[in-house]
Amino acid sequence: MSKNKGFSLVELISSMLIFSVAMTGIVLFSAHNSKSVVKSEREAQLSVQSEKGFEEFRGWMLQLQDATSGNRLMYDSIWETYSEGNIIYQCIDTVKGRVVQNIMKIDSFEYKEDKPYASGSRIWCLVITTDISGTRVDTSRVIISRHR
Repeated sequence: MSKNKGFSLVELISSMLIFSVAMTGIVLFSAHNSKSVVKSEREAQLSVQSEKGFEEFRGWMLQLQDATSGNRLMYDSIWETYSEGNIIYQCIDTVKGRVVQNIMKIDSFEYKEDKPYASGSRIWCLVITTDISGTRVDTSRVIISRHR
């Protein structure tokens, strides 16, 4: 009977092989999870930038046109100046070293009583937020209603 204690060379190599396969799986899972987290963070940032761009657009719409227009807001001129498919507002911002562009595009108009100034008339807008590199895009539809 042999009194050698320990592992043979075959046992050692097979255990190293099993360990390396298991570690490879763990590392690949971790790398994939890390990429998913980064992607989710970028999409969330674009969503926030989209909302910020729309709020800037709302501020622009509520400005007076000019001193000679009386109380007419930029919102009032949208009905007369722009048509479906026109870009009515765009802004560019830098967020965490990335350049983000917001575009507000008219999708359609909905008139009540065949008049744009009638209460309940609506503008359907498409808000497009793009990473300037073109790798990420966030879009949403917005309805702007007249309530006066």
